[in-house]
Amino acid sequence: MLTLTSGVLLYCSNNEASERSRARREMTQKSIEQVLQEHTREWMSIPGVVGTAIGECDGEQCIRVLVINKTPELAERIPDVVQGFVVDIQETGRIRSLHSPEPE
Repeated sequence: MLTLTSGVLLYCSNNEASERSRARREMTQKSIEQVLQEHTREWMSIPGVVGTAIGECDGEQCIRVLVINKTPELAERIPDVVQGFVVDIQETGRIRSLHSPEPE
């Protein structure tokens, strides 16, 4: 019975967290594009971050922060949620232009 109760509490707390996230997003009334634009310069100044984008996480729009290597240090510096939008750190490796020469 304790396990079942714990499972129900976990479900409720996750559901409540999702509701709080939506409520915060409604309060800011900023689009994901606006929020991304406001924070991109800050995130791009962090060593190892190579880009930002809008993606999809669990069926909802989210902000993706693209990094060379996903490390615990980067996870500490980049928030999980910004202004109600989930932030997902995605390891991409180094990104370079197709028109620039390869580094030696």
